[in-house]
Amino acid sequence: VQRGLVVIRPGTLTGSALLGARIRVLETASGPLEHDDTVKVHLGTAERVARVSVLGGPRILPGHEDWVQLRLLEPVAVLVGDRLVLRRPSPSETIGGGVVADTSGERMRRRSEAVAALDRRSVTSVADRLLASLDQPRTPEEAGLRSGLDAEIRDAALAELLADGRAIRLADAVVAHDTFEALAVRAERTLALAHRRAPLRPGAPREELRSTLGQPPKRYAALIAALVAAGRITERGTALALPGHVPTLSPEQETRWTTARAALGREPLQPPGVATLASDLGIDRELLAALIDRGDVVRVSPDAVFLPDAVLRFGDAIIDALASGRTITVAAARDLTGSSRKHVLPLLQFLDDHGLTRRVNDDRILIHAPSVARERLRSAIGTDGGSKGGTT
Repeated sequence: VQRGLVVIRPGTLTGSALLGARIRVLETASGPLEHDDTVKVHLGTAERVARVSVLGGPRILPGHEDWVQLRLLEPVAVLVGDRLVLRRPSPSETIGGGVVADTSGERMRRRSEAVAALDRRSVTSVADRLLASLDQPRTPEEAGLRSGLDAEIRDAALAELLADGRAIRLADAVVAHDTFEALAVRAERTLALAHRRAPLRPGAPREELRSTLGQPPKRYAALIAALVAAGRITERGTALALPGHVPTLSPEQETRWTTARAALGREPLQPPGVATLASDLGIDRELLAALIDRGDVVRVSPDAVFLPDAVLRFGDAIIDALASGRTITVAAARDLTGSSRKHVLPLLQFLDDHGLTRRVNDDRILIHAPSVARERLRSAIGTDGGSKGGTT
């Protein structure tokens, strides 16, 4: 046991080596407290050597006060609200004293930021003190420790902040409404930039946005859920986008698509494959994904895309045939539609995947009544106002 130690409940306090404090220099001091001075800090019965960073200017004159950060050579047990005394080591002199406002150990790049943060953390209202510690998403325990509040007072203040909307929950954390809004605006700006860089894509990958916002998975998921619920962003599969974003083709890409659409339409049920579209007609993977997303083509397998009308005609023909008979084979479907086995197989699998038909041995059977099957077919290819593009 040494002088300056304190008795605490385990897990409630860690030593701090960087303190923010409001310091008043005595009128009787022999000179000002200069930036980068070395001083002795007395906290309780502890004594620590520290360097001073004056935040409001180069010095604090006698009779005046200002915010400082004290960089201690050794950590000390301290809470927000504790009082301290500063002494000059040589010649020995009491310079002044003040009150600790921050024990987080957070270094700020600009003095103005540090002053603003300390001003917020020094307010007298308990709720406002807690709110000042929620400038980043933090657990209630972390926020209470930074604010110097015990659990009962912290929880009451937190309930007040949540009730009046000044704070928002994000999974295990709580964040000030202003900070939440800053995160939201940053997410929107990041998505807007992603849309400008890749106008054909439906949105930005979720993980790409998470790395930009720098939030752990659970808090990030809660943030995205809140923004989606507010209509500020929208989910598109594994991507996120601004609600008004629509994948846009350039004039040159539209020209390529016009040529490809003619090729797909010449023999609608025996169209060129994905590889041919890419090599011969310039419909690369990204452009094809955009065409699928806006409903210009339906992808029925990794290697096969069709015009929506072709899939509709094929599906209606199969439904009509199954409505008058119990089953249909691949060969019968081929002959019925004038297609080929190569193209009929992925089309029949498309109907299976969307719950219209079921394969039994080598035959297909109709799962639903014909009218229901036709509704499901149109929903699958996006001709009823539902999702466009079929399976991707």
